[in-house]
Amino acid sequence: MKVLITLSSLAIVLFSSCAFSQQSKTEGLSVKLGDSIAQMQSAYQTPIEAEPYESATNKGGFVLRLRTKGVWVFFNKYGKAYTIRLDPPFKGNVAGVKVGDTVLAMKKQLGEPVKKPTKFGLNDSYLYYPDDTYSASYATNEAGEVETIFLTK
Repeated sequence: MKVLITLSSLAIVLFSSCAFSQQSKTEGLSVKLGDSIAQMQSAYQTPIEAEPYESATNKGGFVLRLRTKGVWVFFNKYGKAYTIRLDPPFKGNVAGVKVGDTVLAMKKQLGEPVKKPTKFGLNDSYLYYPDDTYSASYATNEAGEVETIFLTK
């Protein structure tokens, strides 16, 4: 009986792990939305401190940027991640799309965006919902390649 319970527990843990992996749809990213500053520092084993950051929608927040990883994380005043920005040299992918992919490759992978592309500077940004927990905006450069990926709740 103990063996059966142990195997059942193991199956639940493995299934839960797979389900979480499918839900997040990100590869190569060691932090997620809602994580704390300390969780990010631990995940990336960095002593870099978050710096004060404010925007029109976020007063009293912080940002932590890892230039060599291509990862920026924006935190609210409570120290919880609300936006993740991915730039070169980020090597992972979000829902199968990498920084540097063409718009054609992105659309082949994800289909049409949720709504008509919006402007990101002089170029376009394409909005998708990889799952029910976050949105991903893929901002392109003048060559029609994904240059920046923003993840938000």
